[in-house]
Order: sequence, then structure tokens, then C-alpha cells
Amino acid sequence: MSKEQQRMMNDDNKLSHESANPMTKLFREILKELNYRPDAWNRRLTRFLNSHLSRVPKNAKDIGQERNNFNRAISRRAMTWKTFQKAIQIMGPSRYKITIDMEWSNGARTTVDTGFIKNPLAEIDTLSNQKTAAELSPETFDGDYDEQDED
Repeated sequence: MSKEQQRMMNDDNKLSHESANPMTKLFREILKELNYRPDAWNRRLTRFLNSHLSRVPKNAKDIGQERNNFNRAISRRAMTWKTFQKAIQIMGPSRYKITIDMEWSNGARTTVDTGFIKNPLAEIDTLSNQKTAAELSPETFDGDYDEQDED
């Protein structure tokens, strides 16, 4: 775990005030709300990387490198949408919904949401090795979650 990730995960507010974009702010607020500890996050991430849902080769070097890369990505002040979505899915909710509330200069408000999305990684602890990620949710799993984020 990097120094920056340790600092973020051990902070009571998950350094939410240092967020440089909405995705980072939301992710850190979720960590704070759930009182996520570093050991719980690392267990969850390691379980994902060792599962057949992850495309990373199943050897210590590649798993360690992917874990370090992803942990660095979630510790940055600005998180990409792709990293945010993958992090939420790794946390393990069975379903999640994203809502946007907008307020306009004329006082009008607009609220839209995605509806509940089935998390293709939610069953990570109970899946048999025969299931693939595509079998879990072809609508929401694009099969490209392990690609490096471009910054």
C-alpha cells in the first residue's frame, strides 16, 4: 500500500476535502460512510484479482502489480469514471444506483438516475470457477475492467 493510500484510508474523513473531482469525492464519502479500513479494502481487492473475474494473470508478480496500480489510482486526488466504477464494484454491493441532481439558474431542478445496476462483481465470494463475468451481467459488464486508466 502506498503512503498516499495509507494516509487516505487511515484518515477519519478519507481525505474527502482533498478530492479534485466528483468521482473522487463520492468514492471517499462512501469509504467514510462505510468506515472502510485498509485491511478490508486490500482483502476485497486481492479476492477480486485472484478470481476468474479479473483478467490479470494469476501469478504473484502480476497480481501485485495490478493491486499497486489500482491502489494508486484510487488514491489520486482526481479519479476517472472507470476507476470509480470498478472500485464501487469491488466493494461488493449487490446493486447500486447513481443519481445526479441539478439546479438551474431559473430555480428549476432536474434529477436523473441510472436505476439499480446489478454489480457483476457482487458474487465474487460465492462464484464457482465455471462462471464468467459475462454470464453475471452482460448488460453492465464490458469485459475491459483490468485495462490501465489513462491519466
